[in-house]
Amino acid sequence: MLISKYRKSNRAIYTFRNDFLRAEEKRNYLNRHRSLGKLKERMGTISVTTNLNATAE
Repeated sequence: MLISKYRKSNRAIYTFRNDFLRAEEKRNYLNRHRSLGKLKERMGTISVTTNLNATAE
């Protein structure tokens, strides 16, 4: 799911959220550490930087 798009000049950053990836990252992280802290908000996100003139879909 696309959650944000940022464009500047000829570059674009698309950020996607993947709930399956988020759950997997959370489980793996908690196996190694005691607390998620501020990382919880970033888990399950994938960002792509491009200079192509194409849509994120």
